[in-house]
Amino acid sequence: MTTVTPFDSRDPVNVAKGGTGNSSYTTGDILYATGATTLSKLAIGSDAQVLTVSSSLPSWQTGVSAPFDYETGFFMFDDLYCIDLAGTIGSLNVEVGGTSFGLVNSSSATRGTQTIQQISGKPGVIRIGTGTTTSGNCGYSSTASSSTAGIFLGGGAVVLSILMRIPTLSDGTDTFTVRVGLKSTNFTDANGLSFKYTHGTNSGNWQIIADDGTTTTANSNLAADTDWHLYTISVNAGATSASFYVDGVELNVSPLATDIPTATTIMPRASIVKSAGTTARNIDLDYFSLYGTLTNPRF
Repeated sequence: MTTVTPFDSRDPVNVAKGGTGNSSYTTGDILYATGATTLSKLAIGSDAQVLTVSSSLPSWQTGVSAPFDYETGFFMFDDLYCIDLAGTIGSLNVEVGGTSFGLVNSSSATRGTQTIQQISGKPGVIRIGTGTTTSGNCGYSSTASSSTAGIFLGGGAVVLSILMRIPTLSDGTDTFTVRVGLKSTNFTDANGLSFKYTHGTNSGNWQIIADDGTTTTANSNLAADTDWHLYTISVNAGATSASFYVDGVELNVSPLATDIPTATTIMPRASIVKSAGTTARNIDLDYFSLYGTLTNPRF
């Protein structure tokens, strides 16, 4: 005798039979496939979060949409595909040797290098390097090396993204430090929000830093590597929280909520500073974007 299981129309229909396999939902849930016969639910994100992709799956991430209404926001982007003799690349300026913008004299003990790289799939990549001196350095900024230029945090949500790679990592022979973020200076942690890497600190994992005269440092569990990555810093409207992401994934020690600078102007910056060795070391920058929404409209 064949036993027939009674059909209950209240039971969820599985995916193989055209159903979802789910019996209930919460407002805002999104269905997505995690396999050929499997559906999962993604709960709705928080206010101001955007839907993006992380590890090939949909994910809600903190951010703001790039505004085109300049009454209520601002937007700045540079694809970094041109350079002139004054040391300016696009709307970024080169600071070599930590003394001035534009190339310093070639006899400077700390002169670094900057070149345009040809890389498939990227319209323009700038390479900034240490040169072969032990203390060589080079940095880029979207404004002059002055605390009187830039933006103030605290007047609305701000998001910075920079696509960067470190072709060769720091080691005991050729040691260097990389900083990238929203800062008032290139070569120190002072007055800014930044990612920071050197091989001998935090086991070569990225640190995140907030500094407004005093410093908050958090040691992440994300190791630096030689691939391209998108480094993003998202600051809330009141500048009471700064979140740090790599390729859309928030670092395990993010966000930071103390020592976020609000009294000093800051702008996108990236730098490499050598402290040992005579082999040139570099970082490559593909683009940066800076955008935000103003708490109070301009008019």
